[in-house]
Amino acid sequence: FYWEQSDKSIALRSIGVDVNLVYSMQISESLYFNVLGGLGAMSVAPSSIPEGNIQLPSDLKFGVLGGVETEYFLNHKFVLVLFYNSRYLTNADSYGSVRWNGNIAIRYN
Repeated sequence: FYWEQSDKSIALRSIGVDVNLVYSMQISESLYFNVLGGLGAMSVAPSSIPEGNIQLPSDLKFGVLGGVETEYFLNHKFVLVLFYNSRYLTNADSYGSVRWNGNIAIRYN
């Protein structure tokens, strides 16, 4: 994965990788519920820093993650996907230790 974020004049960039195990349950003919868990690693580094006496370190973090996903098949070509996961990382001193994200998407098969 890759993401960038900015807060005022400081911008951060992160690159990482996750390895997940997924358990899938078919609720009905068109509805699936998935539970996932795994391990991840990510690096966080500043991509722009304002002038002044600010020093922001680069950091490599490891952690665990878990999440849920629901897939609803609208028809044979389109699937509505709802997804949420939380990531708990080592080294909370720099850039925090918790990340989460949620997505809503329509997937085309």
